[in-house]
Amino acid sequence: MPGNIPQFTVRSAAGLKIYNTSCTPKKYETTVNFNKDDKNVRVFKYSSNGQYLAWATADGVYVLDTEDNKIVMEVTKRGIMDIDFSPRNTYIATFEKYVKERDPNKPPHKNLIIYDIVSGEQKMDFIQKNPKNWEVQWTEDESVVARLVNDQIEFYNIAEKSNLLNKFKLKGMTAFSISPGKTPYVATFVPEIKGNPASVKIYSYNNYKTPVSAKSFFRVDNIDMYWNKIGTNLLVLTHTDVDTSGTTYYGETALYFLAIAGNYDCRVELETGAPIHDVAWSPNSREFIVIYGFMPSKAILFDYRAKPVFEFPRNHRNFVKFNCHGRVVCLAGFGNLAGEMDFWDLKTLKKIGSAQASNASYCEWCPDGQHIITATLTPRLRVDNGYKIWHYTGVKVFQEEINELYQIQWKPISVDNFVEKTNLAPAPEPFVGGPETEVKVVKKPVGVYRPPGARGRNTPSNILHKDIKTGSTEIISAKKTAAIPGFVVEEKKELTKSQKKNMRKNRKKAEAKAAAAAAGNSAPSTPEPAAPVDPAKKLRQVQKKLREIEALKVKQAGGAVLDESQLTKLKREPELLKELEKLKI
Repeated sequence: MPGNIPQFTVRSAAGLKIYNTSCTPKKYETTVNFNKDDKNVRVFKYSSNGQYLAWATADGVYVLDTEDNKIVMEVTKRGIMDIDFSPRNTYIATFEKYVKERDPNKPPHKNLIIYDIVSGEQKMDFIQKNPKNWEVQWTEDESVVARLVNDQIEFYNIAEKSNLLNKFKLKGMTAFSISPGKTPYVATFVPEIKGNPASVKIYSYNNYKTPVSAKSFFRVDNIDMYWNKIGTNLLVLTHTDVDTSGTTYYGETALYFLAIAGNYDCRVELETGAPIHDVAWSPNSREFIVIYGFMPSKAILFDYRAKPVFEFPRNHRNFVKFNCHGRVVCLAGFGNLAGEMDFWDLKTLKKIGSAQASNASYCEWCPDGQHIITATLTPRLRVDNGYKIWHYTGVKVFQEEINELYQIQWKPISVDNFVEKTNLAPAPEPFVGGPETEVKVVKKPVGVYRPPGARGRNTPSNILHKDIKTGSTEIISAKKTAAIPGFVVEEKKELTKSQKKNMRKNRKKAEAKAAAAAAGNSAPSTPEPAAPVDPAKKLRQVQKKLREIEALKVKQAGGAVLDESQLTKLKREPELLKELEKLKI
């Protein structure tokens, strides 16, 4: 398969499939010789250059060469849960659940193993009890592999097999990150300990005496670290589980900027107390975008010194992703938002397209920089699973529904295969046909209500009929009373002339009596004075309504979409506040 044709792989209940985007829709799927157990695949992953595709089943791991679609490596080992490639795709790491060995005479269970892909040789193995962040970290040239053990980083030379190069212990350290780039740097995180502030420090590899850059802060429980592509600048997103100010239920967030040069660091200037939804570096390493604030949120483009350059219009957005060239960016609102996507040209700072991918739980740019894929995955949502491919002009170019779609990923391709053009590509022809997720509901005509006894029979639609002669109303049953076994049902006899005469006379007397009673009641009566309203009770009612409005505001700030009645209730807040002031006087 030519290297510049975008492909993606799908993992579903039906197994693994590779799709080739240059094919016609009817032949979108390419034929690949997968293992017979591919329906039991737990996870799959591409190497960073797209040369290899690896997947794990209940029985082991398989590595496929994507150029000739042949399996080049197999690991027969049960219980493997996850896999990961090294930066230059020389090695593959496997992780399985740790099991404590009951027999003290047997060696402990080493559940993290690194293999050489070409030779299949096992190079290193470790004990990794915590499944969270189990992956080892590498320098870009693969000369060093590192992992965190308690509060100590251990560095190994994998070429010399388990040769421990160095150790770096920092009291209380819970996370670290090795920078990309030719010259590696190590960023460390230590949370608050006994009143001392939390800190992030950047060290030059092999020199851990003095950090080249550092930042301290209070009220931080955990962090996310984002290096730019060349490893010169670091963004640190801090989180707290509880908001001490009491303004939100979602904790506090803040963003900090650090440079390896050591001559500049700062807190990125955002509105105080505003939640940060997403952060992303541009592939050019000179700018980044932050989405933050209560809905509708703000999105701001910053330069390499963390200075604001451009503010996008406010909207319901919580996701940002640059294309491979860094020229087009997607701003979207997923999760509990409507799935709206906007595409912006950062060269002209103008919007070039919009689309809506409802219920999407995955979004990723195609390596060609023109298309983007969205998918609804299980178990996030177990209905309407499938994927859609969009052009950055907002045109949908393909879609497919897939039962129980678990995972989807583009095959990585070097950006050098897709030269950035001066003018953006025009909109392609939209996709026509295929499964549609929208189902038209046909409304049945609403007929006259029929009681259960009258249904399914040729009976009159109305059950009340007026006697034409007398004007009286008589209830006519649509169904005869069912006979009780053992009893004789007497038929209703016709009335005699005298009985009919007496019935009419009694009816006239009753009508005259009712008319007299109505005339007596029609006399004007003096209205009773209204009971005085208890001010304390009224005050409690107003306070209750204000509390409900406050709860709605918090709900809206979290991204929930309010209905019309709730929005009307929010508009009454000024009126209720005035009423509250009057009641307090």
